Amino acid sequence: MQTDLFGNIIPMNVEPETQGWSHSRANALESCPRKYFYAYYGSKKRAARNLENKTHLEFLAKMGNRPLIMGTIIHETIDYYFRRYKAGSNHSLNQLLSHAFTKLEDAFALTLKMQAAIKPIELKPDQKLFKEVYYGRIGNISEFKEGIKQKIQLNLTNFYTSEDFEFLRRGGKMKGSMQESWVRLSILDFAKVVGKLDLCFEDYDQNFIVSDWKTGNLENEETSLQLMIYALWAVEARKIDKSRVKLYKAYLQEGTVEDLEFSDDHIMRAKMKVVQDSERMKYLHKYGIDGNEAAFTKLPVRGKICEQCPFEEVCYKLN
Repeated sequence: MQTDLFGNIIPMNVEPETQGWSHSRANALESCPRKYFYAYYGSKKRAARNLENKTHLEFLAKMGNRPLIMGTIIHETIDYYFRRYKAGSNHSLNQLLSHAFTKLEDAFALTLKMQAAIKPIELKPDQKLFKEVYYGRIGNISEFKEGIKQKIQLNLTNFYTSEDFEFLRRGGKMKGSMQESWVRLSILDFAKVVGKLDLCFEDYDQNFIVSDWKTGNLENEETSLQLMIYALWAVEARKIDKSRVKLYKAYLQEGTVEDLEFSDDHIMRAKMKVVQDSERMKYLHKYGIDGNEAAFTKLPVRGKICEQCPFEEVCYKLN
């Protein structure tokens, strides 16, 4: 037997967590443990192999909802803009919108094709289906699609034209900038952290800029833990002096940027939150690997979280 950082006993036969802590993983566990089980164990080929509905869970993992797919398209298009610029092509706003709308049309076409298919069609890892469309919850698909197009156009137009974003557009074009890049670090040699930052670069004043693209309303945005983790990565993994690290939330829908100040206390609280989450994940890991879904409680009442969850069907039968 061994003890963790908080003096709790850990059985030696518990397998080590291999995926590590991530913001999305922690959110899934906090919002609904059963969703966490399905997302990180039930729908994975190398875990929970005894589940009778495993093939179905793997399929359901391909379900996305409007905010998720829209946000993914916007992030991918901004990344595309910077990649094309570095390759020698300065795309216009219309070219960006065309690229994004093509992605949207492809997602709708694939969803409708899958909906009509007798046998499931094998999807690529980055492909998602509109859950609302697949289950026939949308009365007018054309209006639904047009609403998403308008949101995408607003977000990308603000990205391309807002004066508040000028320093981010300029920084993203720099040769050494990072976009949609995976970062990893270890906290106290205990918690392994993985994250995908939206934009990072060193400006001409030697500031180390880290920015998150936000596609939701200001009042709907969650806490700043993810940016705190990137600050921790910059300070501890990249050895950047804390005074040089500048954090920003770029609200695409509003066309505004909010700077996020932080201190040593903020970083320490972020560390402790990750360690505590990792404790819980490691405790549950054996149950996940073994396919013991009863160890992961589901929400007692079907609600908004369930409606947005790709695995709703296996928890609550659709009408």
